[in-house]
Amino acid sequence: MSTTLVVIGWAVSLAIAVAGWVITAVRDRNAARTASAKAKADAKDAQRRFDAQLDVLKGQLQAANDSADALRSQVDAQKAAAESLRAQVSLLERQARLAEAAAAVPVWGFEQSRPRSVVYEVTNRNAFDAFDVRAEYNGDKSYELGDMPKGSSTSFDFVESAIWGGVQTDITISWLPSPDATKREHLRMAMPARL
Repeated sequence: MSTTLVVIGWAVSLAIAVAGWVITAVRDRNAARTASAKAKADAKDAQRRFDAQLDVLKGQLQAANDSADALRSQVDAQKAAAESLRAQVSLLERQARLAEAAAAVPVWGFEQSRPRSVVYEVTNRNAFDAFDVRAEYNGDKSYELGDMPKGSSTSFDFVESAIWGGVQTDITISWLPSPDATKREHLRMAMPARL
């Protein structure tokens, strides 16, 4: 009986060991399944978070590209506007040069005041004041009309215009550009026909 007991003791020990091994194997397999399922769930969750972050980054990249495109369009529009302004400046400079050239050409009016009259009127149609204005004729004769501000006019009795052969040349209006000038400016004009 003692052998039987020893065998039963070993059998019980062996059964307990086998049961421990089986339980440990089942527990390890279940733990591995649980760990695998948790790892899969964690991996899916990490992938979901990564995809969400990737989508945010893609959206930010698209917004940055759109912003860059808008800025490029604005730069192109600003370049076009600058070119347009350069062209306008060029045209305005040309207009200013033409206006200066036109203003440099003196304009005087010289006409008979009324029909059958010897009274003639001289008008300063310039953009400047003229000083010591004279109406000259026949090379050496003149009427002194005085200072004439821009836009003003003055009359004088041009008796020689009524005499046959009295005025044999064109009329020359002469003036000084400033009160202290010494060089006279001149504009030659045709003697208007008597009315």
